[in-house]
Amino acid sequence: NDNKTIFYVKIDPQTLRSFQIYRHVLGTKQNADVLVFEESDEKFNVSISKSMNKQFLIINSQSTTTTEELLIDANNPAEKPKIFLKRSQGHLYGVDVHNDGFYILSNDNAPNKKLLFCSKIPINLSECKEIIAHSKETLLENILVLDKYLVIQERSIGLLKLKTIDLTTKKVAYIKIDEETYYL
Repeated sequence: NDNKTIFYVKIDPQTLRSFQIYRHVLGTKQNADVLVFEESDEKFNVSISKSMNKQFLIINSQSTTTTEELLIDANNPAEKPKIFLKRSQGHLYGVDVHNDGFYILSNDNAPNKKLLFCSKIPINLSECKEIIAHSKETLLENILVLDKYLVIQERSIGLLKLKTIDLTTKKVAYIKIDEETYYL
């Protein structure tokens, strides 16, 4: 948010695994760049993105079966990353930031995933409120957290659907698609 700090990923030249996140300040030499995060476990790759509300940078460290995400306040790019939820073998999750808190898409005891909410960074999932429970029939594939709406990408009977939730009224609606089969 300071319009001068850039974060980038470095790749191991032998394995081509993305494993380090660096911070660069425009106008400084590259040898002054700071290592912000390094993933030592070779099963994990790292990436970095910015939350939709521009409040946080999100470092994602993920293997095939396990996720760990860390947050950096985008207004304080020099701060040390904070672990959102500690890594737990077999737990895949993703966090999306809203002005009111954090939405978490998690597979914890939910192979088709569930959607949770917490107003602060939780120590564990028991601190979170369940927004959408796990369903054997519907896979929650992705979420998009907007200012006034949640958009949930679901897969049911092989087809993708987009569900919206008004964050003020809690009204749920699906984006209607009139075709029997379609690509979304």
